[in-house]
Amino acid sequence: MRRIRIVLMGLLVLAGGAPLGAAPAPLDALLAEFRGQAPPVTRSASAQRAAYAQVVAALVARMRAADAGQRQDAARALEAISFHAGRPGAEPERAALCRAMLAHLGARTPLETRLTLLTQLERIGRGECVALVAALLQDRAPRVRERALRVLQANRSPAAGAALRQALAQAKTPALQVALANALGYRREPASVTALAKLLRSREPAVAAAAASALGTIGGSRAAAFLATIRVLPAAQPAVDDARARCAAALPDAAAETVYQALAAHAGRPRARALGLTGLVRLRSPKALAVLLDCLQSNDRSLVQVAAQACASITDPALTNRVLALYPKLDVPTQVAVLAALADRGDAAALPVAVQALESGDPAVAAAALEAVGTLGGAGAVLPLARVAATGAWADRQAARDALTRLRGAEVEAALLETAAQGPPNVRAALMTVLADRTMTAAVPLLLQAAEGDDVGVAVEALKALGRLGGAPELPALAKRLLTAPDEAVREAAQEALVAVASRAGNPDQCLEPLFAGLATAPEDGRCVALAVLAQVGGRRALAELTAATRSPIPAVKRAAVAALAESWEDGAPLDVLWNLARADAEETGLRVRALRGCLRLLARETEARPAMVVARLAEALAIAGRPEEKKLALSVLRDCRVPAAVTLAAGCLDDPTLAEEAAEAVLYLAAPRKKGEQVQPAVVCPETLAAVAKVRQLRGETLPAEWSATDVGDTALPGSTAYANGTFTLKASGWDVWGRADGFHFVAQLLSGDGTIVARVGHLTETNEWAKAGVMIRDTPEADSAHAFVCVTPKNGLCFQRRRQAGADSVSAALEGKVAAPYWVKLTRVGDRFTAYASADGQTWQPVGEDTIPMGKDVLVGLAVSSHDNTRLAEASMDQVQVTR
Repeated sequence: MRRIRIVLMGLLVLAGGAPLGAAPAPLDALLAEFRGQAPPVTRSASAQRAAYAQVVAALVARMRAADAGQRQDAARALEAISFHAGRPGAEPERAALCRAMLAHLGARTPLETRLTLLTQLERIGRGECVALVAALLQDRAPRVRERALRVLQANRSPAAGAALRQALAQAKTPALQVALANALGYRREPASVTALAKLLRSREPAVAAAAASALGTIGGSRAAAFLATIRVLPAAQPAVDDARARCAAALPDAAAETVYQALAAHAGRPRARALGLTGLVRLRSPKALAVLLDCLQSNDRSLVQVAAQACASITDPALTNRVLALYPKLDVPTQVAVLAALADRGDAAALPVAVQALESGDPAVAAAALEAVGTLGGAGAVLPLARVAATGAWADRQAARDALTRLRGAEVEAALLETAAQGPPNVRAALMTVLADRTMTAAVPLLLQAAEGDDVGVAVEALKALGRLGGAPELPALAKRLLTAPDEAVREAAQEALVAVASRAGNPDQCLEPLFAGLATAPEDGRCVALAVLAQVGGRRALAELTAATRSPIPAVKRAAVAALAESWEDGAPLDVLWNLARADAEETGLRVRALRGCLRLLARETEARPAMVVARLAEALAIAGRPEEKKLALSVLRDCRVPAAVTLAAGCLDDPTLAEEAAEAVLYLAAPRKKGEQVQPAVVCPETLAAVAKVRQLRGETLPAEWSATDVGDTALPGSTAYANGTFTLKASGWDVWGRADGFHFVAQLLSGDGTIVARVGHLTETNEWAKAGVMIRDTPEADSAHAFVCVTPKNGLCFQRRRQAGADSVSAALEGKVAAPYWVKLTRVGDRFTAYASADGQTWQPVGEDTIPMGKDVLVGLAVSSHDNTRLAEASMDQVQVTR
């Protein structure tokens, strides 16, 4: 009896159990210590094993909990302990933890817990794990067998390799043989070569292929010899060829060359020939060229492509001429690959063939030729490329311009300048862009001359290039061309160039002096375009000139000045000028409309800095606007003026049928916080807002109780709605989902300050998608990426507790076990930052779904949420028995 007791105690100690009579340490303290969050405690070896056994047993028990959140927390705690115990220098801790986990791998432990334990053993297990884990290779559960194999595969102990080889010798099924061969290959142990070589003779192609792959991974002369001599099924031959090539890569060069030559000699196996050629090229073998030329003439497309690409890597100087001799006989894809490879070699001897290929009728060959000429070409390539840039298809023109931009050398620049000055007009026009792309400032005199020329196409492209290359010295010439050009396209190009150069030069009053000087005597068309330039560049003198031009007796000049100020001026300086024009009793309605729209554009830039002023001006704009379009535009500006006066002004438009919808949207927009850029704009909270929102609801026929407010949140393609009658809320919603890092759904909510609970019965939910959702939510803000807690019912995926722990983070979920669908009760409570979800079939007996800590502000939104999970369709849900308690 005493001997039996001693043996039992020994087994308990080996499995991580505590010796009899040992007092367990407080669990929380051990968890903190073993996660590295508290200083380590000095213990004897047996006490250390007992402490780890205590912690693992407690965590395994928690992994049996009904609450999914508790199970996840326990698994995460074990993972953290595993990481800490597996650190360098902590061998006693690692071994103690492994033994403690091994004690719970029996069949009585739930499957998911066993898998969790095996995952940690895969990370930190060593020799102490091998025997027990090897036994699990015969477990009844397929997932346990698969995970056990992974544990042994990753185990550094030689005993793990021996266990895998023993299992391979006993394996009967092809699937297990393949898995074991893969694991042995992963371990790269030379001791496994003989066992794997036996599998090469298997009548199962997948088994032979797995064995070959593993031998190729292990490598070495023995593996290479087995692969070369053992005959395999034809279906496994590609894997053997690949493995031989991988073995050769680690052999001495002479031995590797022999292997590669043997592979390249297999005329009936293109894959083997490609591997052999690639290997010979890598070795820089003198035998590679002959193999490459032979492969280029193969009927196998993939082999020919490999050979063509290999042209770039062979250093033999004879290659270019010998390949070019074959070039006319090659098919189109091979010609493309050969041209690319010769370009990579940088051998100028290939340039004549590449230039000739520019005229190929095949687009792919022409494109490859463009690339090659751009890489190989010198000055002689300029004209052929320029012709393509001028006359080719759009993609070819762009490729030719890119090639011309890449060419380098003084001779190339001289050829570009000569061709841009004397070539045909279409070629000259194409080269103007190239000169700018190359930043050739030496070309500026040529560009100025071309801009003054009679050919409109050349002049336009030259002016565009001057806009990129020109500086202050070119401004007088640009101003003259702008004011005097008879062609509209030339004037527009001169306008763009002048604005670009003047904006770079700075000091607008000074740099626009040539333009000011010529305004008075310029033709009407030139003067109108010049006014647009003044508005785009800005400056005090430009504003004075434009203001004076708004009083011009010449209608076209006056319209141009108003258009320039209304559409192009960047700050609020001309606001009073435009306002006077908008209020004036002018005969030209179009002029007043343009001036008013310009005022609204400028006012929109002042909504944050001077909201009161903007609201006052918008009130006047609504009064003087003659068309609904400008009134609606004024309301769109009003939405960003977050002051009570803006709500009052928007509410005053609700009774106008032509503006009611825009005014209602403005009221609701102002009544809720909004995110603009990186800033959150607060809601306009005042009695005026409450009254305006109530009026909007009345006009829309909404009958929500006073404390509730409905809105769409995030990505909703179709507007949602909420109706209320006889205690039932009926919500219609689109929205992509409540999930991920941002949501899209319809939300009817009220303010909750501090702790509280919401309860509702989800009566029905239409199945727009199996992941459509309806339920109760507590949400930090109305932003799409807000932190929240959500208990929801779905049509096909049961009941879930979903939440986002902080703004912009990924969502997480816990599901109620079993199939649940509407009608069903849901409840969500908040106590501080702790949220707990419940579900009930009858509203009386509540079952926990999960709990989590989610930091939120004191004031949050609580309510009902519905998402369609299909942004093209509206889901409908009804919820009743709704109660919010505080």
